Amino acid sequence: MAPVPTETTPTGPKMASIKQEVVQQTVALSDTSQPARSATPVAPQPPPWKSQKLKHALLSIAVGDLLGDQANVLVAVSTKDLLVYRYSQGKLRQLAEIPAGKKDHFIWVSVADINQNGRDEIFVSNQKKLSGTQIKHSSFVLEWDGNQFATLARDVDYYLRAVRIPGEPVRLLGQKSADDGTFLPEIYNLVWKNSNLIAESRLSTPKSADIFNAAMGDIIGQGQTETIMITKNGYLFLMDINGHSIWKSYDHFGSTENYLELPLAAKDMPQPMDDIKGDGYRFAPTDIDDPNVKMRQLASPILLRDLNRDGKLEIIITHNLPTLAQLGGSSHYSKGEILSLSWGAYGMLENWKTDEIEGVITSLQINDINGDGMEELIVSTIQSGGISSLWRTNKTVIQSYPLRPR
Repeated sequence: MAPVPTETTPTGPKMASIKQEVVQQTVALSDTSQPARSATPVAPQPPPWKSQKLKHALLSIAVGDLLGDQANVLVAVSTKDLLVYRYSQGKLRQLAEIPAGKKDHFIWVSVADINQNGRDEIFVSNQKKLSGTQIKHSSFVLEWDGNQFATLARDVDYYLRAVRIPGEPVRLLGQKSADDGTFLPEIYNLVWKNSNLIAESRLSTPKSADIFNAAMGDIIGQGQTETIMITKNGYLFLMDINGHSIWKSYDHFGSTENYLELPLAAKDMPQPMDDIKGDGYRFAPTDIDDPNVKMRQLASPILLRDLNRDGKLEIIITHNLPTLAQLGGSSHYSKGEILSLSWGAYGMLENWKTDEIEGVITSLQINDINGDGMEELIVSTIQSGGISSLWRTNKTVIQSYPLRPR
């Protein structure tokens, strides 16, 4: 489906169509403090390019220069496979496939040149299921050695994510989980030292943030760092540097079919309905058949970019669209859209949104996937063929929208 940019008024973007509320005004916003908006905002342009159907249900994607040849490739993970693709003549050509071990469960992939040798490393956040109900983080790092993707680090005792905070060098973040599988509040900056990943410093973040559900940057545009976060129930929250809420949505964002496995005593197993306990967990038909395991849904990435170069970061986020299945209580989505939001004086403003995107949106990136020198909005979607078949599908389509002044 072709994206349709939303209309704007002569003074800028319209108030976002999503339901929202300013929780508290923690900063003084005036016309003089707001940078002038660009007269030609950047937005996705139709028609999108679409890949052939890929044979895996891909839950996380990243794009980078993995081979050191100044040409980007796409890396993606399903729960049981890591795939590397290169765009060639309108299709994605598979370069590598690395299967997970029998006890592994891949949950996230990101890329960055943390060791600064001219090639991006691949950072895979992985869970390893041990005996009984014990599940631990056992992430690993790969790098192209000229012949293959060789292992630089294995059994890393953190979940990993490489993030780019606009205006700052790329960071590799690490976070651990407690014995019950839930995230510990400490998030660390990791660096290479003596061929190992070492925690260099702790990141100051709200306690409810984790490395997958949040992004940080100068969102309000007054030179301070705010955190935008998707809560465990799917709401979007904006918080100041002290963790105080500034704004919240009433719509749900970022829902995917990606999940963490968490150990659970059999007596506490949820009933087969959505979030019966209100604790942010949901029970759904998956390949998990262990009564001692439950799942915690992970959100799709939040991207922060100043696409129109007006000095304010845009929030690029997936927004799931309700269907008849949601009216019946299902937490599955079969279509969605992607929005760009910016902070205004009284809430979030909508810069643009795509038209409906069929399938389950699982991940998104902004990068140059086709080598034309221009960035694209890159989206992965699982082709469900309907809610009832969602968990039996094994097909993914990658599509990209050129980002151009509209």
